[in-house]
Formats: sequence, structure tokens, C-alpha cells
Amino acid sequence: MLLVRDNILTFPAKLQTEAFEVFCYHLRKPVDQQRLEKKDPHYWITESLTVIRKLGWAFFDRDPVSKKRFVECWPHIFKWMKALLKVRLVIDRENQYSAAVGEIYHICRSVYPNAFREDEVIEFAIQAWIGIEIPDGEDCFTARALLTSLETFGRRSDTDYRRFDQALQACNATAEDLVNLIVSRLKWEMLQSSSMNLLKVFNISRMLATLMPLHRSYCLPFLKSSPARCFVAVLKALMDHKEPSLHRTEAIRTILTVMCASLFCQTIEYALYIMEEGILDLLPRVASSGIESEFASKSQFTSMATDILNQLLLRLACDPDMIQISFQEVEKLFSGNSRMRTLVNTTPKKFRDTWNAFEDVLLENTIVMRLIERGCAGEDSICFNRECRKLAPREEFKKCSGCFFALYCSTSCQTSDWKSHRAGCKTIEGNFLAILRNSSFRFTRRMHTMHVNRHWSAIVRLARKKGIPLSDIAVRISCDKFPFKTQVFDYHTLLEHKKESPHLALAAKEELRQSKEKERGSMVVVLHILEMDYPFIVHANKKWTRAVSNPPPKTKDQERSSFVDEDGNELLCKEVDAVCAAIRLTKKYASEEGTTVWDKVTVHRAVSESTVDFLREVLEGLDFFKQESNE
Repeated sequence: MLLVRDNILTFPAKLQTEAFEVFCYHLRKPVDQQRLEKKDPHYWITESLTVIRKLGWAFFDRDPVSKKRFVECWPHIFKWMKALLKVRLVIDRENQYSAAVGEIYHICRSVYPNAFREDEVIEFAIQAWIGIEIPDGEDCFTARALLTSLETFGRRSDTDYRRFDQALQACNATAEDLVNLIVSRLKWEMLQSSSMNLLKVFNISRMLATLMPLHRSYCLPFLKSSPARCFVAVLKALMDHKEPSLHRTEAIRTILTVMCASLFCQTIEYALYIMEEGILDLLPRVASSGIESEFASKSQFTSMATDILNQLLLRLACDPDMIQISFQEVEKLFSGNSRMRTLVNTTPKKFRDTWNAFEDVLLENTIVMRLIERGCAGEDSICFNRECRKLAPREEFKKCSGCFFALYCSTSCQTSDWKSHRAGCKTIEGNFLAILRNSSFRFTRRMHTMHVNRHWSAIVRLARKKGIPLSDIAVRISCDKFPFKTQVFDYHTLLEHKKESPHLALAAKEELRQSKEKERGSMVVVLHILEMDYPFIVHANKKWTRAVSNPPPKTKDQERSSFVDEDGNELLCKEVDAVCAAIRLTKKYASEEGTTVWDKVTVHRAVSESTVDFLREVLEGLDFFKQESNE
């Protein structure tokens, strides 16, 4: 028997066919559970399955007779695989059973694809993947059967999703259970760093890429902290692995693919998790590694690393935690480490340009955040009550508890204005209400209010070019692509979308109600971020973006803007304001002191220096609000 099993591939084709017939004879025997419990009663069965595995799909594909026999014997093959699953810990010597199950599913996909229409075939694959958890040891499981089953759902239709979901329920499992197993088994393999089984890592990581596209709901478990951090750790282990191999390369490609897909789900949390875990350290290595495979070229690996970095860059436009953590990570990368700067400078141009843009946006928004913390980037607003129109810092107002958009200086003002505000307020519900009441957008709004004020003259110029009256200006800032596109339009057009975007229509209506106060300079801003539109009203206030008294000279680095108009032209600030001055001073001090711009002390000194005169000018102008209130 051993002689046949070990040498089956050397047999003439006719003898291989005859041998297969003998093994089919044994597989047709009924399952006797009592016999399974005796000493080695399954020898002929396991050897039969092993021989089928060794023959492989190519044998059945070229031999019509054996192909027909396989289809006829499939019910018997399947019943034995199911029966042996219960005693796999006893019989799975050297993973022969697991390997046989995986290859037989692969053969079945090519020879008898109709088998995958049977629910029990999918359920068995799930059970084989769940396997048996062994405390302080490697789990006993089979990955390839489930991989093959998932790959048969090529259309990724709702029918496929429902079938797979029902199979999960039949196995008392969920998609999150599968993901948790993926994470725990990848972690186990990483612990075996000296002898990491790259084939297993490859197969387990492939499970990620095949499970995610099946349904959007299956993406959610991947976005949690444990999977996100695990994938970064696995990527690092693979990049550190010295032996090049196809399985290593394909595992790296799969992990990068999953990260890209997860980031495109548009959540802040996932980006934070992988940033904290050290993804920035790995991306330049991937981009410059020169790895390639028969499935992906060098440029594709560079593109994936660039896409991940670009998605991280976009998150810098909307979250203070992302800015802070990214600053800390970049500081660690470049602190006394000239090797990293050299590595970044030698990466392909596409990646290098994105990296430079990432650094520029990070430094600019870090400084904006520091200015906000110092009270140098305030927001103004007016009371929405038409009989009041008090102008004051935004923090002095309270939001309407119905729409979370309208602002009032007092309860009496809100009561007085209710009759006029009520109709628009009542239209805000569901997802639109969730957007407006989302407190996490507070910093985002403040940051982009400052950016709008910094580019006010450019916005006015674009409005005049389009023939839009200054009293009717609205701005849409799209943060789903860098550079951030700034579109100027007439805010009245938002009133045409009451049904599909009632929250935008409400913003336009409130701006319309303030028309008598337009000389104060206000505009509706729609921030497109994380696949949603967030509206707010910005009041022009040059006191926060005025030019500093003694602007520092330009550095040798090119000063680029993060914002462009609809034609792709940069929106540049004419004045050297506090932001621009702080950026220049940070670079100047870093050069003089032999540090980097990512030194916290250097940034703090630059921000303080750039706002000394600025704060004095602001304090001198505090009577502005008092005068306005008395009018």
C-alpha cells in the first residue's frame, strides 16, 4: 500500500486509473462508527484519500473515465471525509488528512463544481476550518477546503451571501468567529518566527481576501483592533523573513490587499490601529523591496503601499487623534535615523511623492491643531434668531436639540425663532441627524473653518470668475482625494435637494434666512469626508488669518498647498499667516539645531514664536465683539 501511495505519480496512466478504481472500491464501503474507534481501522480509507490528493486535478481533467468515476464516487468520498473529521486528532498524522481534504475540494471544483451547490459541502468546509483548538499548541484545522468553497462564490451575489451565512449558522458560527480564528492562527505562526510555515500563512491570509468581498457586513470584523494590529505584525514578520519564496510574496500581497480594502471602508479607527502598530515603518520597505511574483509585478506592490499611505493621508484631514499618532510615529521613524530618510528618498517616484505630501499635510495640520489649542483659530457665529443676530464666538451658542445645526444665544431666542425654523428642523432625521449631531466632527469643522478663512481671497476670486454673487457663495471641500478639491458654487442649489440631502438643504435655508446679515461675510461649507457630506456655516474672520508682523523668509523647500480648485490649480495663501510662519520657523529651527521638523520642542517653539505678535493683535481687537453686540 505504501509503495502504491508513494509512487503513484510514476505509474503509467492506465495503471493509475486501475489503482484509482481499487481505492474507489474501498471508499464505497459504508461508514461503521464502531470500526472507526478500533485501532487503525481507517488505514485503507486515509490512504485512498491520500492517493486521490496525489493524483491531483490534472489527472482527472485529462482522463474522462476517471473523471466520471470521481463524480460517481464523490458521495462516498465526502461521507468518509465527514466521518474522519470526528477522529482527525488521531488520524491526521503529518497533516495527511488535512492535505487530502484541501486537495480533494480543489479537484472537485474543477471536476465536479455542482457539488458546491450542496449546503453540506460548504458546512463541512467551515467545520474543517474551525477545527479543534488545542491549548498551548497548534490548532488542528484545514484551510484550503473553505478557501475553495469561498472561491466558488465568484459572482459575490446576495444569493451566495445568504447561502454562506446559512451555512455559518448551521455550524453555530459567525463571520466574526472566522476572523477571530484567522487572527489567532496567524499569531501562532508568527510565534514560530524561526520556522514560520509560509504556506500556512499564505493560506490563512488568503482566507481574508476571499471572505471580505462576499458581503459588506463581513468587512466589519476586519475593522476591529485585533485583526488590524495582527495584519501589521504579520506584514512585519513577512518583511523580516530572510528567505524569499512565492508563498511569502503572495502572503504579503494578500495582507496589503486586505489593508487597502479595509481602509476603503472609510473608518477612522482602522487607520488609527494600523498607524499605532507601525505601518509607516513598513510601507517604504514594501515600496522599495523589489518583490514580485507571477501574480503581481514590482509596480503593483509599490502601488498598494502608495494606496495605503494615501488613505492614511486623507484621515489627517478629519481627526485630531490621527494627526497626533501620525506625528509620534513619524518622530520615531526619523529621530536619529538617517537610514529611513535615505530609504524614503530611494523609493519609486509615485510612492515618494505621496510620502512627501503626507509629511506636508501632517506638519500643516499639526500646527493648525496647536493653534486651535492655543485659542488662535476660533469660530464665529451669529444667533439664528432673525430678531437677534448676535455675533460672537461659536462656543457662546447652543445647538437646537432637534436638528443640531441651528445656533442660539439663549432659550428665549430659540423659542422666538421656532415658528420660522420648525419646518426645516423637522426634516432632519435618521442618518442625516446622526451626521449633524456627531461631536467627533467638531475638530474637523474648526480645522476647515481656519482653512476656508486662510483661502478666503482665493474663494472670492473663484466665485467672481463663475459669476456667483459674493452673498451667494458656498464651498464644497472634497477630502476623499488628495489634493483636496475646493469647489465654489451658489448655495441656493442645495435647496433643490431637500429629499436626498435634507441636512444640506437646511444649511442653505438657514443661510438664506441670514441674508440681511451677509455683509458680515458668511458662507455654507459642505465637507465631503468619509463618504458623507457634513455642512456648516463659516463666518469670515481675518483676525485669525492675518499676516504676521515679521514673516520669516521662505525655506529652500517648495511651499505646496493641500487644496486645489476644480481645475487642479493650487489655492495659495497670499499672506504669511500664523500657519505659514510656524511651518517656515519649524524648518528653520530644525535645520539650525540639527533636529527634524518632527521634534515636539521645535514645533512648540515655532508655533509660540509665530503667534506672539498675532495674539497681541487679537487681544487688542477684542472690543470688536462688544461693538457688534451693541449695534
